[in-house]
Amino acid sequence: MSIQVIDLAVGRGASPTLTQLNFELPAGELVGLIGPNGAGKTSLLRALAGLDAPHAGQLPAISLEPPQLRRQSLAFLPQLAPPAPAYSVREFVLMASDEPLRWQAQSTAIERADDALLATDLSALAHRPCDRLSGGEYRRTLLAATLAQGASLLLLDEPCAGLDLPHAALVMSHLRTWLTGAKNRRVLVAMHDLNLTAQFCDQVLLLGEGELLGQDRPNAVLTPNLLDRAFGPGLSCFEHPESGQRVILAKGER
Repeated sequence: MSIQVIDLAVGRGASPTLTQLNFELPAGELVGLIGPNGAGKTSLLRALAGLDAPHAGQLPAISLEPPQLRRQSLAFLPQLAPPAPAYSVREFVLMASDEPLRWQAQSTAIERADDALLATDLSALAHRPCDRLSGGEYRRTLLAATLAQGASLLLLDEPCAGLDLPHAALVMSHLRTWLTGAKNRRVLVAMHDLNLTAQFCDQVLLLGEGELLGQDRPNAVLTPNLLDRAFGPGLSCFEHPESGQRVILAKGER
């Protein structure tokens, strides 16, 4: 299954925010989607999820399937969370794991739900009502529900927002582990934390100036020139002396 966009233009207003997008999501890779606020990350994810029609260009076939078929192969985590329900964490995740309107959950759905709770460090909170969770705990619950859906393509809009660093790293590490669990799995994740992006992503898509500025391995995209074009001259970057990973810091005085 090929996940490719061709000459895509997206945006939620009358005029597109992004134009001439051409890229492919390789199987088995965690791809980070970065760019400044308003660059069009959410618009791109919503178009790929089949929720918003593009202004122009070609979407992957998976994005155009009817909703009932699409949910079997594509899962989308939105940036803005819906209000927390009174269901327990496990009930909430299990409802996402199984087919809609089924009276009794299948054993495979129960297994996926329990695996997702474990992966997001929520097993101890499984019986707590969602409306009694902290913001970070509820965000992890939403991610667990997305993972439990059983799709092969995950489109995640800021899954680490509101998480402390250990839990954010846990989420990103699990996504890498999840990719190895079956063939043809893919993850496209919108990120604001550039250092987590550099640490965990196989590839990076950098948006800015209304276009795709770069798609390559993190060290090839997170460069002074490209970061200045996307974010302005407010960032500095260097390689970590031990890991060789690219490190990005904001310029400024204490």
